Amino acid sequence: MLFGGFVGLFLWLFLPDIADPFFTPFFYISTIALPFVVLVVYFLIFWWRFRVHTSLATPIRRKIVVSLYERGFVYREGRKLQGATWEQLRWVERLALPRKKMPRRYYKLVMKDTTEITLPVVIAGIHELGAAMEGEIIKRQLPGVLADYNAQKPITFPGFCLNHEGISKSDERLLWAQVEQISLAKEKLTIKERGGAKDWLSLPAAQVRNMCVLEALLARIREIQGVSMDDSLELIK
Repeated sequence: MLFGGFVGLFLWLFLPDIADPFFTPFFYISTIALPFVVLVVYFLIFWWRFRVHTSLATPIRRKIVVSLYERGFVYREGRKLQGATWEQLRWVERLALPRKKMPRRYYKLVMKDTTEITLPVVIAGIHELGAAMEGEIIKRQLPGVLADYNAQKPITFPGFCLNHEGISKSDERLLWAQVEQISLAKEKLTIKERGGAKDWLSLPAAQVRNMCVLEALLARIREIQGVSMDDSLELIK
């Protein structure tokens, strides 16, 4: 931009005798400076995108360090510093970057004061880090969820709820005996009804806040309802 300004000034000073009103000094300034300005803007856009890219570890990407402690965690990104106790952590959301074979998982942390922290896939050991944080959520929230379930209270998640009898969504209800399969694979929650051609319920994992708590709850329910679970996180009646 500065270079374009000098070029325009040069044309203004040394081409004063141009008589054609179309070829004014402003015309030359805009002709030379505008493409340069556009080039600078594109460069800044690309630089910023590579700096904050969620799936690539670029040389100009600010280093992210997440430290876990007994009482909480600290998130550092460049000069940005955020910390919270485990009690302040309300949700751990599983997000996914789409890929042809298997989505790449990353996480969003939501605090009780609505503060959000995203843990992108560029963090080394992102899956282990996310699992550790989900473990803290399970440790603190699962006992209350199990207490409500044992008291035959409905356990509500976004889009559905479940209890001792089965699963409900809107005005539909599916008894446990009618459930053919519950799958938590490929970053998606899928529920199939016996004899049904389509999925009775299909939700992305990102929509189910604290999916880890749901997993732990279903692991307990399978023992009560007599279902089995394989290593792909699928519940089969």
